[in-house]
Amino acid sequence: MNPLGQCKGSGFVQFSSIDEATEAIKARKTIRIENWDAELEIKYSETAEVRQQRQERNKNRQRHSPKYGQHQLQYQLFNSSASVVSPIPAFPVLGMSAPFPFFYPRPALSPAASPHIIYSPMVPSPVVPVYPSPPVVFKSKLDLFPSSGDLLFTGVSLTESTLLSLLQCYGKVESKDIFDDAGAAVRMVDRGLHAIIVQQLNGTIFPDGKVMSVVLYP
Repeated sequence: MNPLGQCKGSGFVQFSSIDEATEAIKARKTIRIENWDAELEIKYSETAEVRQQRQERNKNRQRHSPKYGQHQLQYQLFNSSASVVSPIPAFPVLGMSAPFPFFYPRPALSPAASPHIIYSPMVPSPVVPVYPSPPVVFKSKLDLFPSSGDLLFTGVSLTESTLLSLLQCYGKVESKDIFDDAGAAVRMVDRGLHAIIVQQLNGTIFPDGKVMSVVLYP
C-alpha cells in the first residue's frame, strides 16, 4: 500500500534460486493476503533482454505517434476514399477479385517490428462475356436416300426411261435408285406429291401381267 492507501496490484520478488521461485509459483493457491480474496498470480519475470526490447518498442511507438508531434511520417497512408494512387485492376481468381498489394515507404523501425502491407481498395473483376456455343447441326434423315417417306417401287423390273415416263407428269425427280433385281427408290423434288403418286400408281398392271406396287418407305 502506498501512503494514499492505494494498492499497486503487483510487485517483484527476487529469489536466491530458480528452484525457490518455482516452489513459490506452485504454492500460489495456498498463499492468502489479508483483505484479498482473489488468488495470487505468480509468474516468472521477463529477462532483462526482453524488457529492454519492450521498452525500446514503447519509445519508438511514442516517438512516431502523432500525439507527440516529434516525427511525422515522411509518407502518409491514404485510405480508399482519398487515395492519390490510381487503383490497379484486380486479378480475377475463379470468379473472385483479389486486390493487388501496394507497398509504401515507411520510416525505419526496430528489428522486432514487423513489416506492413497495405492493400488497394477492392476492385471487382470485369464481367467476362459468355458466348453461347453454336448449335449442333444434325444431318436430317431426309438427306439420306432412300429414307422414310421416299417412294418404293416393287413387283416389276424398271428401266430408267420407263420410270421417268411414269413420273413425268408429277414434276422433277430429285433422286432415284434402280435396283438390279426389281424395283426402284425415288424421291421427287416436291415431296408432297409422294402420297398422290402412291395413290395413283400403286397396282398398275404392266403388259406382261405383272402388278407394280408403290409404297412409302417406313
